[in-house]
Amino acid sequence: MVVIKPPLTAWGKLARMLSLSTVSVVVVGVIAVLAALFALLNLRTSRTYRPTVDQIVSILDAVLARRVTYRAWDKFICVPIRHNADLERVRLECVPGNRILPGQVESRMARGCRI
Repeated sequence: MVVIKPPLTAWGKLARMLSLSTVSVVVVGVIAVLAALFALLNLRTSRTYRPTVDQIVSILDAVLARRVTYRAWDKFICVPIRHNADLERVRLECVPGNRILPGQVESRMARGCRI
């Protein structure tokens, strides 16, 4: 037995187009909400680690007094200090097993390399 589908009427075509446009609007809306959320979260976070000399001294004093937090020490050891070669040299001297050659910090900072 052969089933013959009736041709789509004007209302059937309109219903199909409306459902496609509804899906498109929902997809675009979800993408817009996710983009806005991403932008908002990026604006609220700071991306740079720019410690001052006083902050580094307080971290090192806390290390000597055995009261430094893991988070502060880990951030100090793991994140390069790109804005000050002297502080970066101090940071590298504190990293276990790291050997700094004379001029290494300055040459790498001048080239824009990760230290």
